[in-house]
Amino acid sequence: MRSQLEQQIVDASDVAVARSIFGTADVDAISDLLDRYCQAVFKRAIAACTFAYISVGATVVVQLTDGTKVVLKAYGQRHSPKALTASFGLQKALAETGFPCPEVLQLPQPFDATLLTAQTFCDPGERVKSNAANISHTMARYLAQLIRQAKSYPHHDLPIWMEMDRDQLWHQPHSVLFDFEKTATGAEWIDQIALWAKQILREATGPWVIGHSDWSLQNMSFCQGQLTCVYDWDSLRVGLEPCFVGGAARCYRHDWRYGPPETAISIAEAQGFINIYESERGQPFSLEEYRILGAALVYTAAYGLRCTHAIKQSDHLHYENSRRQLLQFTDYFLKH
Repeated sequence: MRSQLEQQIVDASDVAVARSIFGTADVDAISDLLDRYCQAVFKRAIAACTFAYISVGATVVVQLTDGTKVVLKAYGQRHSPKALTASFGLQKALAETGFPCPEVLQLPQPFDATLLTAQTFCDPGERVKSNAANISHTMARYLAQLIRQAKSYPHHDLPIWMEMDRDQLWHQPHSVLFDFEKTATGAEWIDQIALWAKQILREATGPWVIGHSDWSLQNMSFCQGQLTCVYDWDSLRVGLEPCFVGGAARCYRHDWRYGPPETAISIAEAQGFINIYESERGQPFSLEEYRILGAALVYTAAYGLRCTHAIKQSDHLHYENSRRQLLQFTDYFLKH
């Protein structure tokens, strides 16, 4: 396990993220914590670690001494235990209906300085190119199915999409790496666009639904072109349906497992995803719903660019792609 974790904790930013999750960046201490958790929950020690990825939370794939593969997910104090329990509870229910997602073996519970949960291991499948045929159709179809199926579940403990109920322009960034206050200089124009979009979203009304707020290729597994598993269920939120669709249209073909996206999603690609979703939904969005969708798309694009600005990557190709995308989306979805 040590070698897999060491590959994830290699510089100062990785250390900061690890500490925010585990309370420590010491690889031996983290390994010991995970091993003790498995012995407490599964009555088995960890024999090997085959994968580790540290981001908003930590995802670690381990093989127990009986040969079983289990996925452990760890979260720090920035996450609400109630919200995580609600998210994984819904994931558990969806898995039982046959929706393509891992089965939840253990709901989140405090363990030392972190929150830990366990789920079944799903084969990651094949790498799918973001421009592969039918990707947009598949992802739009399953998003519509998720929202449709989740309507019957309670949502009072789930977070609100992008914290739209708050007066502040930005919610707490999803990682400790992003400090918006300290990096405000030079980002004023991004904030202004975000404020424009958020004013529309604050005034929006309509029925709330449950959706996935990071509906992107990086959270999907495919086999022979078919979607086999959806991950990252701590991204479940409650909000207006057009918000989830707008957010997904901006990032659906992003796959950060292989680095920053080489190109940004175009207006035509975003509009194509929206059109497919409307078809799967069985009803086009109204003019007001479309206005909300456009504002959500622009706001999430601004948030993504704000994060890139916060880690001082203004000279990076991804920053330039995202900057151009935000300006184009603003012209198309807010000005027309």
